[in-house]
Amino acid sequence: MSDNKWSQILHSLSLLSQVGFVMLASVCIGFGAGYFLDNWLERELIFKAMGLVIGIIAGFYTNYKLIMSIVQK
Repeated sequence: MSDNKWSQILHSLSLLSQVGFVMLASVCIGFGAGYFLDNWLERELIFKAMGLVIGIIAGFYTNYKLIMSIVQK
């Protein structure tokens, strides 16, 4: 296999791992913020659920921007 093919494969794998890491980090930060608010305001589940949903939306939006920036190059 040529060096160019290996370069493309490694670039694709790095993009895939970056997408996964961004999604995981966004969800964890959103849920963590909701967990902190639930404990601070002495609630049960509302802020955890809201933080999780916001984290998922933020992760998808960030990944969308990342992929679109690469596609446009």
